[in-house]
Amino acid sequence: VLTELYVTELKDALITVDGGESYHQAHQEWHPIYRSLLYRRKYYDIFFFDIEGNMIYSVYKEADFATNFAASSNGPWKDSGLGRVYQEAMANPDDIHYADFAPYGPSGGAEAAFFATGVRDSTDQLIGVYAIQLPPDYQKSIEDQVPECSLEAINAAYEGAVSVVGLGKPVSEDMEKPLPCFKGHSPRSFRALLDHHLQNGFPEGDLSTIVSDPYDDVKGLAVDGACAFAFSLQSMLKQGYTMGQVQHPDDEVYQRFTSFLRTSMDFQGISGRVKFGGNDRANTLAIQQVRQGRSIEVGLVDPQGLRWLGNGTVADAWKIEPVPPFEQMWLIQAALVSLAVICPCMLGLVIGIRMVRKKRALR
Repeated sequence: VLTELYVTELKDALITVDGGESYHQAHQEWHPIYRSLLYRRKYYDIFFFDIEGNMIYSVYKEADFATNFAASSNGPWKDSGLGRVYQEAMANPDDIHYADFAPYGPSGGAEAAFFATGVRDSTDQLIGVYAIQLPPDYQKSIEDQVPECSLEAINAAYEGAVSVVGLGKPVSEDMEKPLPCFKGHSPRSFRALLDHHLQNGFPEGDLSTIVSDPYDDVKGLAVDGACAFAFSLQSMLKQGYTMGQVQHPDDEVYQRFTSFLRTSMDFQGISGRVKFGGNDRANTLAIQQVRQGRSIEVGLVDPQGLRWLGNGTVADAWKIEPVPPFEQMWLIQAALVSLAVICPCMLGLVIGIRMVRKKRALR
């Protein structure tokens, strides 16, 4: 039935069809969003599957739409790259699965690659699989362009690497302090709540607000930035200024607002203590080391100095970098230049000495 209604010459331009079924209403609401996402990221297609393997949504709705991709089915494309990533995502829904470029029948035999991962509802139940199709001209990974730069080789090259970054969260002894900006929460509890909504959307279940791979080191700064402005606004209102004056500040209001931010504000945030000295905010730095592909905190640097965590850094993966032969060529070049200058001089000196000796002998 879906094929008859949605596979038309309009392709992705078809927003909905007549009828009161819930599928048509959902398609009308979400299709423009995923169509826009497809164009923005230059995907070839976007798919949703139910847990039985049925493709229940596609932006372009080619010949694979409304067919089954389960391994146990008789679906015509179950053994394709898309079928493989669907089946892998059902087996391991919390990972991202990839099928490399290969001809794909429903797209006219064009080369296509696929990514897929599981989709869970608000109760953490697996309800389906989300997948994308990349076109033949999509920028390929570095290991496809430079075979020696495989993901394994890159991971091995970074193993043991050390970096210094902003901690982005309170130190452990401050994680249970109360947050004045969020009554009833500590940095630990609010960060857990923030992670939950980044994963599940806000309001919960709103797919358009899900952030699948947030920057953990900076997410707290965004929250504390909003709190900093809220406290500054509160200060201005307590001083008798109106909301309109703050929204359209003259020089006096602007100076008072920024002065509070830079000199008076001081509160416990989910990224640490929020207190500025002029335009600068002192905070703790974290020393991180890559171990088995993950960045691990191994030390902290604060105004009191360096504090190692556990045993600090480990040197198991560190090796002396060999010097490529071509980097030693400058020594040979320098020697050749020196010889080119010194040898004629020495030869001239020897000849000169001999001529002087001959003249003396003739006398």
